Amino acid sequence: MHVCVSVKYTPPYIQHLEVYPRGLSNMRNLQYMSRLLYRSFSTTGNNFVKNKVPQNQKIFQEDNGIPVHIKGGTVDVLLYRFTMAITVAGTGFSLYWLLIASLPKKN
Repeated sequence: MHVCVSVKYTPPYIQHLEVYPRGLSNMRNLQYMSRLLYRSFSTTGNNFVKNKVPQNQKIFQEDNGIPVHIKGGTVDVLLYRFTMAITVAGTGFSLYWLLIASLPKKN
């Protein structure tokens, strides 16, 4: 049985010195890596962004006759028109190939 002594650089609150069989070393590394990744990507301590939900609620709930899918401004209008253009073009393309497939080939 091989024994591996591992001293890893980790933050002071997780420093450890362990002696364990070599087969378990990868599992232990995965456990510690997942813990470190979870802490580094956790959103609880990163509340530096201002909450814009109340402002957006005012914009989107306002009764001004504009459909809700374009109330976000110019970007929403461009995305809506681009999506509709792709939809119409895709439908036309599908109908064209359906027509071509339904006509018999001339020999």
